[in-house]
Amino acid sequence: MEGALHAASYGSAAAAATAAAAATTATAAAAAPAAAAAAAAQDLSKSPLYQKLRAEIESLPELQRPSNQPQQQQQQQQQQQQQQQQQGSRCILHDYQIDGAAWILQRFAANLNCIVADEMGTSSSSSSSNSSSCCSSSSSSPCCYGRRVS
Repeated sequence: MEGALHAASYGSAAAAATAAAAATTATAAAAAPAAAAAAAAQDLSKSPLYQKLRAEIESLPELQRPSNQPQQQQQQQQQQQQQQQQQGSRCILHDYQIDGAAWILQRFAANLNCIVADEMGTSSSSSSSNSSSCCSSSSSSPCCYGRRVS
């Protein structure tokens, strides 16, 4: 093709036509092996030896793809966990946590600020459980940050 452009630049129409024909022939010659390879592959798939080897290879456990069932079970478990989280926490509080949550609610109802702390430094667990229960409860209960939901 470059020869056709080169010959055309010098003004020789015959030389340009000859170069273009040579380029077309070269392209067709390159495409012929690809077509022959595709035809040979189709013939190979009909061979009984090929079929036998392919069946043996596909039956190898190393080449087996994992089934989708474990993934589906895992997705179902994740969906169930998400549904449970959306329904709210169903955890059981210990007695000291109930006392702390009740005291916080009592102080909140009196519009007093408070912080619950104990000797182990687990006040954050009491505060977070109380905050989550206040925010996830009915619309008539006090919500986080001292606002009431109406």
